[in-house]
Amino acid sequence: MIYLENVTKSFGNRELLKINKLEISDGEKVGIVGKNGAGKSTLLNIISSRINPDSGKVSVQGSVGYIEQISNEESVLSGGEKEKRAIMRELGKRTDVLLA
Repeated sequence: MIYLENVTKSFGNRELLKINKLEISDGEKVGIVGKNGAGKSTLLNIISSRINPDSGKVSVQGSVGYIEQISNEESVLSGGEKEKRAIMRELGKRTDVLLA
């Protein structure tokens, strides 16, 4: 289960996230949709403990796997091949929560 309460995150003067309450139960699949810069990746980074919120409570039961956004840097592999490898790597870890 993932539980967030009164979570905020700002960068400079810009408040990027303000979540009063978010609860995701075991077995649920959730999509996060929003414009570029709306805080989608920031939310995933907070849930995966990669960054801390400015305030609030975050609770995640179980282990978390996180597939980061694929960079556009030059590589022999295509973006799709990089994404496929990242997914396979995280699935191999058998985490309880997978964020992508």
